[in-house]
Amino acid sequence: MSNNVSLQDSIRNKEGPEPWFMSTYLQKNGNLSMVYSGEYDLYTNNKSELEKVVIHPHVPERVINYHITDDKLIESMCQETLFDQVVSLKVIIETLLSRGAQSHSDITLTDADKVKIMYFWLSQQIARTTPVSISADRYCFAYQINQIRHSRNACAVLFAFVCFYAKIPCEIIKGFVKGGSYYPQEKLKEKYTREWNAVLVHGHWRLVDVLWGSGETVDTRYLFPDPEMMRFTHFTDHVMWQLVDKPTTQLAFEAQAFIKPRFFELNMKMMHEKHGVILCQDGELELCFQLDSSQASKQEFKLLE
Repeated sequence: MSNNVSLQDSIRNKEGPEPWFMSTYLQKNGNLSMVYSGEYDLYTNNKSELEKVVIHPHVPERVINYHITDDKLIESMCQETLFDQVVSLKVIIETLLSRGAQSHSDITLTDADKVKIMYFWLSQQIARTTPVSISADRYCFAYQINQIRHSRNACAVLFAFVCFYAKIPCEIIKGFVKGGSYYPQEKLKEKYTREWNAVLVHGHWRLVDVLWGSGETVDTRYLFPDPEMMRFTHFTDHVMWQLVDKPTTQLAFEAQAFIKPRFFELNMKMMHEKHGVILCQDGELELCFQLDSSQASKQEFKLLE
């Protein structure tokens, strides 16, 4: 993230109380209103709000309480919900969630529903390349999306911003990611530094990466993914925010196999060798994978050289 714009500046709110902000890092240019909490290993601009959370990061349950289960309905609703680009994010989020609730008159949105709606809408906005208005109002959509397009802010910061308006605690996690340009066992460099989020939903902190979810079609694999899957592509040295039983180190993260979500979708597991680069001593190597017994007979695999 660029140091040209203070995170605190990006969320200072003229429409009400200053948004509650949490992150695992403090920008180099600093801000005196951000204080560190050793209990949660993060910086925050509102420690009294953090003290109300009382739920520490831990391995989340896989069961998620949705009342709206039709992703196509949410995607369509978000696509059809157009806003003037200079409308404030507060108004946008309130309107989105209101329309989400109206789409199912017999239900009340859960926090998971709210996060999913915001995830879909923001993923769609990030993927769009159409020009947006120029605005100096830090609280309107046009200003925030332009900050992202000019690399002055991160998608994770904007996601934390909208979560505040939905009254959902949201943490910004900074670390390294293994994206499309990564090569197995490559040393992690500055170009692989990025941010993602953890949101507090139904008593559990859950991971979200809205940037990796953006595209022509919203990728829901990065909405509440299993931390055991994310540990192969995302690393933070703030171990409690890895949300796994056995946190990894940066050296282990660099050395491990470069595994993508499709591996987990097929319910596969590595049986033995888990390194990204394997040296073959005698010209022959055997790699063993565990397959889903209910699907194995229907699957074929190909080695790409």
